Amino acid sequence: MKALPSEDLEVSPPHDPTGSDLSGDENIEELLAAECEEGSDVPRRSRKETIEDLCRIVSNLFRGAAVRALDAAEALERYAATGIDGDFHHKSDEQHCLLFAAVRGGVPGFAVEIEFPLAPTVHVRLLAQNLIRVFNTDILRAPRYGHDYETWLSLEQTRVIRIMARIALVTTPFFTDCLRWIESARENTYEGAPVATRLLIVRRTRDAAVPAGERFIRLSQGVPIREALLSEKWIRPFTAQGMVALVATQRTGKVTGVVVSFDRASNSPSGTELEGEGDPASRRAASIESTSFGDIWVKLPNGMRFLRRRGSWQYIDFGPIEALIAPFATPEIARALLLIAFDASVERRGALLAIANKPKTIREIIPRAAQPADKQSIGVGDLVKRLDLLNPAHATLIRSAAAVDGAVILSKDGKVIEAGCLVTDPPAQRLDELGLATLDTFPGARATAARNCSFYGVAIKVSDDGQISLFVAGKMVLEFG
Repeated sequence: MKALPSEDLEVSPPHDPTGSDLSGDENIEELLAAECEEGSDVPRRSRKETIEDLCRIVSNLFRGAAVRALDAAEALERYAATGIDGDFHHKSDEQHCLLFAAVRGGVPGFAVEIEFPLAPTVHVRLLAQNLIRVFNTDILRAPRYGHDYETWLSLEQTRVIRIMARIALVTTPFFTDCLRWIESARENTYEGAPVATRLLIVRRTRDAAVPAGERFIRLSQGVPIREALLSEKWIRPFTAQGMVALVATQRTGKVTGVVVSFDRASNSPSGTELEGEGDPASRRAASIESTSFGDIWVKLPNGMRFLRRRGSWQYIDFGPIEALIAPFATPEIARALLLIAFDASVERRGALLAIANKPKTIREIIPRAAQPADKQSIGVGDLVKRLDLLNPAHATLIRSAAAVDGAVILSKDGKVIEAGCLVTDPPAQRLDELGLATLDTFPGARATAARNCSFYGVAIKVSDDGQISLFVAGKMVLEFG
């Protein structure tokens, strides 16, 4: 490769967070010290970057919610009539939460308004409340924008982890260490394949042993958690298939046993909460799981679930999803369908699942369904057609069918109508019935097919990268994951 002459190179001066560029022959250390001293009195609460940090973390955690920064005076004027409760405010009959940040002497520096698709649940309000309290504590710990910049970055890296520890009633250092070790364990392999690892954190061993019953196997001698996750290779064959969870006690700091699960569906990172009951052994535990694809799932004892994907934490709230599906299916059908969708997301498998309002009209967009039975080619649809989603054995086949190219379409009572089928655009008459002049366009064949299916009910699309989208009446109404 031919080197460019030095005069053709354009070198940018180093950048300092206080806003000054460093260049020339000056002593860098002296200049930095002078600028830090000059910026040390600039309060963080007065910098726009602080409100941007809060808006970013709120947007990441609450996917699908509208986030807006407000001037403190405007926020106080709008909400004073309903009463202000410290640094968090919510009107029970509305879909809004208001977070008052940088509070000093009872007066907020600014505020962030969150508008949810539905009225926030108790868990959502709990998360928002703890988020703003931890954020305001961080402002007190790093109050000066220039001088405390590195401290602020360090606090930012652990903010969501500290929020989860507060809700789980687990000491923050212990919870942070467990997460760090689980993240390091993502590099583990067994027979050349990545290993999925699940850790149940309990205060005492019996908190997992009693509800698990015979499925709990006690170790004769506890193993330090870090060693169990990173050094003891003999443990990996047992955890590799996701059927064994290590039980770690906060009191001893050791892995004292394992819980064996025989149900892969309910033991999946998404499945335990979707099924409501889940694994009894996890109800008193904070569960941390790394998947073979590098995701980190955290489930708290109260059922709240968090996902870290591509370096960003988000709160997984199933309420809005189930509410959108509710007009098209019973709660049992909705949960069973979502379990398949979330498993596909965890395993990075694309899928398209739909519930049709009127099965007879589905032939309008599925060419195969309009053909006589003797003219149809044999395919996956012949195997799973008329299977029942609520039958565990049938659900296993439907889950496998969802991995095949094409759509899996079910009736409102959970029976498979078609599977592995191609989907065409709806006729003009269907658009007229919904008052639509044109079709929305989406990148990718699966998204287009999901849009088409949604003209006849609701469609759930799972991308190969784990993103989940919901379509209703030809529109994408929710996207997360």
